[in-house]
Amino acid sequence: MSDKRSSEKLDALRERLYARGEEQKASPRVKLDSDRTNAIGVVQEFDIPPPHGAPLATAKRTPIKSDSSSLITPPVSRRWRVRLLLLALGFFVISLIASSVYLLLGRNNVSGENIELSVTGPFTVGGGEVLSLQLGIANRNNVPVESATLILEYPPGTRSADDESKELFSERFPLPIMAPGEVLNQTFQVRAFGEENQESEIHASIEYRMKGSNATFFKEAAPFKFKIGSAPVVLNIDAEKTISSGQETTITIEVVSNSPMPLKDLLIKAEYPSGFDYSRSDPAPYSGRNIWKISDLPPEGKATIKLTGIVIGTESEKRVIKFAAGVAGTRDANTLASILAVAQTEFVLEQPFLAVDVTVDGKREKTVSVPPGMQTNVALDLKNTLENSVYDTVVEVALSGNALSDTEVRPVGGYYDSSRHTIRWESSTDDALTEIGPDGNVRLNFTLFPQTDGLQTPNVTFAVKVTGRRVSESGAREEISGTISRTIKVESRPSILVAATRSSSDGGPVPPVVGQSTNYTIAWKAQGSANNLSNVTLTTSLPAYITWTGVTSGSGQWNYNPTSRIVEWKAGSIQSGQDIDGTFQVSFLPSASQIDRTPDIIGDSYLSADDSFTGTVLRSTSGAVTSEIGDERRSGVVQAN
Repeated sequence: MSDKRSSEKLDALRERLYARGEEQKASPRVKLDSDRTNAIGVVQEFDIPPPHGAPLATAKRTPIKSDSSSLITPPVSRRWRVRLLLLALGFFVISLIASSVYLLLGRNNVSGENIELSVTGPFTVGGGEVLSLQLGIANRNNVPVESATLILEYPPGTRSADDESKELFSERFPLPIMAPGEVLNQTFQVRAFGEENQESEIHASIEYRMKGSNATFFKEAAPFKFKIGSAPVVLNIDAEKTISSGQETTITIEVVSNSPMPLKDLLIKAEYPSGFDYSRSDPAPYSGRNIWKISDLPPEGKATIKLTGIVIGTESEKRVIKFAAGVAGTRDANTLASILAVAQTEFVLEQPFLAVDVTVDGKREKTVSVPPGMQTNVALDLKNTLENSVYDTVVEVALSGNALSDTEVRPVGGYYDSSRHTIRWESSTDDALTEIGPDGNVRLNFTLFPQTDGLQTPNVTFAVKVTGRRVSESGAREEISGTISRTIKVESRPSILVAATRSSSDGGPVPPVVGQSTNYTIAWKAQGSANNLSNVTLTTSLPAYITWTGVTSGSGQWNYNPTSRIVEWKAGSIQSGQDIDGTFQVSFLPSASQIDRTPDIIGDSYLSADDSFTGTVLRSTSGAVTSEIGDERRSGVVQAN
């Protein structure tokens, strides 16, 4: 019975096995790699189950051959590989975005957004007063700020609060290490200059590095703006508003301090229009003809400058002179580092009420050159250009110059005051000046005798001032005036000395003998005078019986033209009161026709030069030189052979 049950169980087991085998699919066989083969050793191999009802195959173990080169791996879908790769890539991108956002928005940013810099101070300050600045610096990073430098840039004219003579352009201040979250406050003081209501700016910035980094970062604060509430100085100008062309006028500039502190090295600068000719000023200019310097101006102090000049132009034209006051720059003491105040005056030109025509020795030029040792004649011609009369005319001539001799000034009909060096004509001494009618003329004269002894650049300058009264269109009596000036320059008087000499290099008989050559050395001496001379040139001609040897001495350039037989010496320049010397050698071969005669060795000598002071060309002449040498007059007479 038991055998029958065992057989039934065995049959049922077979059916289940066969049924299971039908659901399974055959697995492909894969060769193993040699490495994996050696590691595993063997693998079970299964045959495909037989069809239903067939006998069950018996499993068996098959040894792996030693030369197997592949390993059986479970199959992996390519789709899963792509998914895995995309998943890893997405994770990387998300991580990168998260870290970037953290660096940009997090607490460890070092770009400067976490550095705060601000400048505060008063919005207005008086010119020349001390300006106090408060600077706040905050480090909002999680790391310290190192090697920080604060940079302040100032507007033009800013001065040091401690040393007013020191001009400030920019300053750099090292800062201590700032810990995370630390706030640093600094106070600075400067002295501000500028015009009233002028707006200025101060720029602040900081350069720094973060701990652990070699990169340098930069942070700039918003500009600090302030206004100059009041100018430290005020310029008051007093001048005539209507003047005649060619009239000399005086402008008074009053400089008033409006600063609570003394002002040092204050510059006043004038800007002249075309047609304005500077004459003089009191005090004299510090630089050129338009810059004056006030070394010290106390609080509420005043300084006055009187500027005199001549305005030239046509009727109804306007001329404007501008003035500026400022502090001198440390880089250039003649420039205005900052302008503190400005002012101007305007002239309206009208037709001259009296036309003044001045002639010096018949010349009408503004600068006239005259020869030395000669009397100079000056004529003044006055003409009324108005439609009505001019009354009580006064004419004054103020003379100056190193060649002026008080004893040699002789006015005709006027009075010369030697203490003031002034000639004066008025109606009490000349009836023609009591009333000058329309188109009326008056002539005045005086003479000079300039002195030149021991003087350099001798000159005489004079200014003519004419004043009078007229009745205006409204019926009021008003004073009118006009001026004109002239300069007389005295020329130099150079001279030339010529002589025939004998030197060691000269040969031949003396006195000369017919048929034998005798050499002579010709010596030239050019003597200077009161003024420096340039382009000094000496020339002479050689007779037909004289031969040029080419032996010369002296600075400059020597030339000889054998066709024209002209000797030329370009000596160069001669300083005032000095001399220059030069020599050249010639050879003389007498003929029988010259026996008992003293022939010329060279012809007349000529000197020409440019007077550096007067600009004129000067000339001097010396006579011919004969063969006579020394005190023995017979030594130059030609002897028979």
